[in-house]
Amino acid sequence: MGIEVSEADLDLDIAGAIEKRAGRPAHIYLCRADHPNRKRFTCAHEIGHFVKRDGEDFEYIDYRDGTASMGVDAGELYANSFAAALLMPEGEVRRLHGIGMRERDLASTLGVSEAAMVNRLKNLGLYR
Repeated sequence: MGIEVSEADLDLDIAGAIEKRAGRPAHIYLCRADHPNRKRFTCAHEIGHFVKRDGEDFEYIDYRDGTASMGVDAGELYANSFAAALLMPEGEVRRLHGIGMRERDLASTLGVSEAAMVNRLKNLGLYR
C-alpha cells in the first residue's frame, strides 16, 4: 500500500497516528512503549483510516487515542472494525473457535490482545 510505518515516542494517551501529506506516502506512527499486540492493532486501525479515505492525496492526520474505543465516532468505528477483520478474519476465528480454542489461545494465535479477541467474538455472536 506504500504506507511507511515506524515507532515514535508519543503522548501516553496516543497509541498511534497516520499522517498523509500531499505528494508523499502516508506514514503510520506507533507508540514505542505499547505491547507488540497493541501496536499491530493500532497499525491495522490506522490502515483502516487510510482505506476509508481511499488513499486520497491530500493532507490529514488521524490519531488513535482513548476515544477510538468509545464507539461514538463513525470513522473510529470503521477503523476498529477494519482492524478486527484484518487481524481476526471471521472465517479463521469461526474455525478455531469451532475446534474449541478459548479466548486466550485465539488471541495468542492471532497476535491480538485478549480484550480485542473477546470483542471480536462478541461481534460475531460467538462469545459465551
